[in-house]
Amino acid sequence: MRTIFLTAFFFLLVGCTDVDTNSVAPSTSTSDKGINNSSKGVVSSVNTSEKKVNSVSDNTESHFITPDKKSSNSFILPEGFVIERTIREDFNNNLIDDYIYLAYSEELSDFSEFWVQDNGRLFLTLSDLPSQNYHFFIDVDNDNQKELISIRGYEDGSDAKIAKINFDKKSLDTLFYFNPIIYSNDKYYWGYAWDIDSLIINNQKEIYSSYTNIKRDDDYAMAENQVNLPTLIFSPNKIFEPLIEHKIQTAKYRPIEKIVEFSMNNDMQ
Repeated sequence: MRTIFLTAFFFLLVGCTDVDTNSVAPSTSTSDKGINNSSKGVVSSVNTSEKKVNSVSDNTESHFITPDKKSSNSFILPEGFVIERTIREDFNNNLIDDYIYLAYSEELSDFSEFWVQDNGRLFLTLSDLPSQNYHFFIDVDNDNQKELISIRGYEDGSDAKIAKINFDKKSLDTLFYFNPIIYSNDKYYWGYAWDIDSLIINNQKEIYSSYTNIKRDDDYAMAENQVNLPTLIFSPNKIFEPLIEHKIQTAKYRPIEKIVEFSMNNDMQ
């Protein structure tokens, strides 16, 4: 399918239609002037055809992040780059906010991300990025380290993936790419990034997922040695409008290790 991206860089209202929460992530737009990281915990109840399942998540991890246009530490961008937005996130797990700056160079016609630690030191630079970049951080494997879930793309396609943050090599190690699907009112729909609220994950860090093969006609990436695209299932936000429905089979909670195994193994079902 061809994924049509909107011109906004990030989400508008964040909430959900059929998932009950006791707090809602703040609204965002290209004119946002602040960052709100004071979210409470979220308890999501999902009714499936198999059984009623409950997932507990934290807004500061499982939701796409609220951006800002301000620089908040001493890091100086390379000459020619202008900050488009700033994300505040403790990606190195020391309980102090770090910063991710999405910046644009008119001379290079290039979007880049500069990941800066709380001490002002540059940790990682990602270059030649598309204009649409959505991501959040969440521990999906119980190792007390947050992984990156990102959806990036252009008008003719998107790539959704989970990556480990490699602190020794100062790099992102992709675990696998996946198909994003939204679960709403007992149906499954293609998960456009701007419609997603949060990943459905339970207390045991098992991800609500499926191995259903979804045929795509857009350009998409695969990790090295990856042979299958698993499906990860998300809850919708309040602006979600159902568009493309998919028939998803055997949706259930799975540990990340099983999903990685499926993505790399052609014989596993």
